[in-house]
Amino acid sequence: MLPDEQSLMSQAAEGNRNASGRLYTYYFPFLFDSVFFICKSKEDTEEIIHDAFMKIWAKKETLSMVRSFGYRQTKT
Repeated sequence: MLPDEQSLMSQAAEGNRNASGRLYTYYFPFLFDSVFFICKSKEDTEEIIHDAFMKIWAKKETLSMVRSFGYRQTKT
């Protein structure tokens, strides 16, 4: 988890592009590996991630309700 993620989420929800950019920059490598594994195309992977973050930005007001973009791995 990004150390100041909740603060960045709140700032992004208020329209702070810098905070949104920091979230994008942090999560891009993690998302890239997962999406690339599925689609096998660098260009498609980048486009999918970009589109996802554009949709998040379009609904940025709801980010204040999100605790983290990260996930917790559960033990089975």
